[in-house]
Parts: sequence; C-alpha cells; structure tokens
Amino acid sequence: MKHISLNLGAPGDRRDARGTVWLAYPRPRPSRETSLDLSLDVVAKFAGSTDFQALNAERTLVQGTDASWVYSSWANGLSSLSIPLLGKGDAPATYNIRLHFAEFQKRQPEQRVFNVKVQGKTVIEGLDILKSTGKLKQALVQNIPNVAVSDHLKIEFEAADGTKAVPVLSAVEAIRVGGEVESGGE
Repeated sequence: MKHISLNLGAPGDRRDARGTVWLAYPRPRPSRETSLDLSLDVVAKFAGSTDFQALNAERTLVQGTDASWVYSSWANGLSSLSIPLLGKGDAPATYNIRLHFAEFQKRQPEQRVFNVKVQGKTVIEGLDILKSTGKLKQALVQNIPNVAVSDHLKIEFEAADGTKAVPVLSAVEAIRVGGEVESGGE
C-alpha cells in the first residue's frame, strides 16, 4: 500500500480539497451512492468501555486545518491500532506516519496526557493535546518519519500515570516513502 488515510469514527468516506480520500473506520455499511464497498483488516483495541465518537461535522469547526471534519470524530480510549500495509510476499517498506488529534472536552492541561508507540518504539512521550495547541478544537498533527514496516503498522497508546482522561486519536495517515502522495488533512 502506498498511502492510506483513516478517519476514526467517521460516518463515511470523504475526499479532502487536496484529493486525499479519507476512509472511515469502522467501515460504514456500503451504499451505492455514498461509500466504497471496501473492507479493511484494521484492528482497534480500547481500554475499558471506550469506543468511537463523533460530532456533527458540519457544526464542528476545528481550527488549524482545511479539513475540519477529519477531527470531528475520534477513537476515545484507544490502546492499540493495527493497520495492514503490506501483503504476503511484499518487501518491507518505510512509511511516514501522521497522527491527527484534537481536544473537544473542556479540561485543564495535564488531564489527558499519553504516550504513543509505533512498531514498539516510543515516538511521542507525554502528549497533552490541549497544552500543545493552547485551546479546544485546534488540529494537532504529529509526524513520525521513516517507520519500518514488514506487514502491519502497529500504534499503541498509553495514558500517563495520574492522567484523568484516556488517549484520543482522530485520524492516521501512512505514506510510503518514495510513494506518489504527500497530501493530508492539515
């Protein structure tokens, strides 16, 4: 796979102004008029009784992006996400990863702090979306370059000690290094 853009918790697939198709996950029921009949072997695991959440994308304005709707849905309490990028017989490849976040709940900084691992390696430590952006409803994109993948991309999330809220993630992009696509939702 050269490029995938997953919009977590989104009600359906959507193309942004740059032409990138954001695939909703979990996959919506196929409709001849509105969605691709495409299954994805993505595995999302959650901590506790958390799940995917969404707000009305037309009424939810997120600053710092031209694709506000990408951030209006998210995985709440995600502990891991596994995305198949290569098939059997494919040679290992290197990907640039983009993780898309936004904070919607009124809280004080340091109440939602978490670490992110990619392929078992800690790549983001102590992420506090609100502290990083300075306000609610502000897009935050974290870039993780040159990630080696032999089959699945594995992303793990762990709440920091003493944090009061679970990790969140709105979207993820995996772009193969040397691939043809370099657009995104920011």
